[in-house]
Amino acid sequence: MQESTVLTVNGIETFLFVEGEGAPVVLVHGMTASAESWRYTFDALKTDYRVYAPDLPGHGRSAGGRYPYCLDFYTRWLDALLDALDLEKIALFGHSMGGAVCLDYTMAHPARVERLMLSNALGMSKRLPMKTSLYSMIRSPHLLLATITGRDDPHLFRYIRGRMLNDPWGVARPALEGMLSAGRTYPRPLWGAWPGFRLILVDFLPPKKRHRFVERQASITVPTLIAWGPDDGLLPVAHAYEGRDRIPNAELCIFERSNHAPMMEEPEAFNAAMRSFLDGANSQP
Repeated sequence: MQESTVLTVNGIETFLFVEGEGAPVVLVHGMTASAESWRYTFDALKTDYRVYAPDLPGHGRSAGGRYPYCLDFYTRWLDALLDALDLEKIALFGHSMGGAVCLDYTMAHPARVERLMLSNALGMSKRLPMKTSLYSMIRSPHLLLATITGRDDPHLFRYIRGRMLNDPWGVARPALEGMLSAGRTYPRPLWGAWPGFRLILVDFLPPKKRHRFVERQASITVPTLIAWGPDDGLLPVAHAYEGRDRIPNAELCIFERSNHAPMMEEPEAFNAAMRSFLDGANSQP
């Protein structure tokens, strides 16, 4: 990930990486993250595809502020971004909260999305992952130490170990450190967690809104790949099976050594699956 640009999208200064030639693929990261979470996938796909990896508003190097962060806000921003990039049809990849944004976008603009990939996506089950809150409370001393000392290693790494990544010190580390560095570009506490927390409060804590969002997913007809790690400490793998059974034309790929971010933990296997998914579209008559 080397070539980047900045666009003003719906009045928001938006940073994104753009490289490669070919059919367009847009990568949407998750809560408190940045485009660097896609580092390995971006570099693997740019040899044959035109790959776009933005920092969501309120994250990384994109501008933040007192915006009404919610699914509708991010869906409207994503639509305006595609307009600014002059992209009519895309393959859309989303991780975690970014997966929820991609789901909402696909349901709102079905003609614009040709293929959809959802990795450990928020919003694929009517059930709330209550264990996530308990785990966060148990690990909170590590987060407090990271905040006080400013040290990612070992304090923040210990907080996310077993919650987001099985081994933050392993193959995921370069992407993780890039993500953390990007999140400090603007003075946002805790990686700019507020936009994601607000989205969850607005769109997923109210039961009726959450249930309606999940039920609407049955309307998605584009080829869909659901990718998940069985050890996910944030969103249980059961959510992946629910999504697979609900969304027509969906297939499921489980990465056995992964937690919440298989694109960072098992990049070679993940990238091979993504290439197969995308190349299948190109091989169709």
